Amino acid sequence: MSIQRCLSLIALLMLTPGHAQVILVTESEALADRQAPVRPTLKSPTAPDAPRIEIREPQIGNPLDSPVRIDVRFVAVDPARIQPETFKVRYGSLRLDITSRLRGAATVSPQGIAVPQAVLPRGWHRLHLEIRDTQDRLGTQTVEFEIR
Repeated sequence: MSIQRCLSLIALLMLTPGHAQVILVTESEALADRQAPVRPTLKSPTAPDAPRIEIREPQIGNPLDSPVRIDVRFVAVDPARIQPETFKVRYGSLRLDITSRLRGAATVSPQGIAVPQAVLPRGWHRLHLEIRDTQDRLGTQTVEFEIR
């Protein structure tokens, strides 16, 4: 059995609800992202009173060890409410959708999402998060960090 197939099977096992760890990004996905050309991104103005995405953990700034704890909080502006079903996470410049991997390890609620142990390979990583509120305003946050 190839190493890639083994990693895929391990990832499936780790994504089973009730497991503490989730593999967010595989080595091959991280490598493909590093080798991809950087796409220019257009910054759209944020709608007034759009929901905020607050990253409580991991503490960004210094290289981190894997697995990392992820704790994200959503904040809506009254009278709007967060719509947890609209939560999305995309990885790197390839914008690989890894939302289902997070949903497999934790429940997304109107308050946020917490993943006790997210496994990522060594290197720099960029996560693009988004959430909508009941007034269809989009809140976004991009997080960049290094795994040592």
